[in-house]
Amino acid sequence: MTTIPAGGPVSLTAGQEWRRYWPLVLAAMVGVSFGSIPSATLGLFIDPLRAEFAWSSAEISLGVTVFAAISILLTPLAGMLADKYGGRRVVIPGLVLCGFTFAAFATQTGWLGLWLIIWVAYTLASLLIRSMIWNRTVSSVFTAGRGLALAVVVAGLSLPLVLAPPLTEWLISNYGWRNAYLTLGLGWTGLALLLVIPFFRDPNAGPAKAPMADAPAAPAPSPAQGGLTVKQAIRSPRILRIAGAVSLQSLVNSAIAIHIVPLLTTEGITRMEAASIAALLGVTNLIGNLSAGWLADRVRSPLLPLTAFMLPALGFMVMLNAGGTMSLLLLAVVLMGLGAYPDFSTAAASTATSEDD
Repeated sequence: MTTIPAGGPVSLTAGQEWRRYWPLVLAAMVGVSFGSIPSATLGLFIDPLRAEFAWSSAEISLGVTVFAAISILLTPLAGMLADKYGGRRVVIPGLVLCGFTFAAFATQTGWLGLWLIIWVAYTLASLLIRSMIWNRTVSSVFTAGRGLALAVVVAGLSLPLVLAPPLTEWLISNYGWRNAYLTLGLGWTGLALLLVIPFFRDPNAGPAKAPMADAPAAPAPSPAQGGLTVKQAIRSPRILRIAGAVSLQSLVNSAIAIHIVPLLTTEGITRMEAASIAALLGVTNLIGNLSAGWLADRVRSPLLPLTAFMLPALGFMVMLNAGGTMSLLLLAVVLMGLGAYPDFSTAAASTATSEDD
């Protein structure tokens, strides 16, 4: 049994942290998952939109460009809101807004301007559910098991990559693309809110309730030690290198996730087969995230993030030379998935960096 040392807070083991705060992590994982719904599903909406409105793939993909441009500029604002109001007060309205704005894609009339306007609205709403906001709260209650806890949270971004492609294709085939947008927008966020509202609570509002058979009396979680101020972070060459590498990798990986279904169908693969292969991208990404978190708690080496960044690059090379060969396409997807979205690399790199700061 853990005892409270004189003059200091209780230091929990990783197992004790997980027994106490697993509902918080689960809620964060499901809540953050909606952030990757657009990239996981857009490739399946391209053909129906192109058929109905005679839009080109470039015009449809312009919405993602709008999303990226606004996100790059305004993401720091989301962090500021979380610091001021706490994660819970930011993510709950964020999920509600994301659900309604994503469902609003079903109202398309053929005017490309409306398509882009809804992308702007969705992007602004999605700033409130960025992974850093969920991570902020989880980091404040995990110390010994922080690497794995953060990896589980960002693994939520892999859930839509696994579940959404086949689900979206089934919805489109049976109920049409408009109903698919409505179902994904309102249904996915509704399920997320069922977990987030009761369990995702900031530490100063009381930890999430969980079964604690052998856990000690609950002390207030101590703040995470270390860290950098904003000025220190933007002047740190290491932080800037990580940010640059993650941004570049994210741009490429997002493009692959969005267009993988159209790319595969040009090789003679059916849409459902392509959706299944796209789901494999999510499965391997989930494995990569969890592996990175487990390793980040145990390995302090630059080889870990280096490996994470190299895997997608190898996957791109294999896909370029696959020539329609199914075995090579599957290998490419596995390699890309293990390091995609760069949660694997970010978890490893940020944990290794915190060791030196």
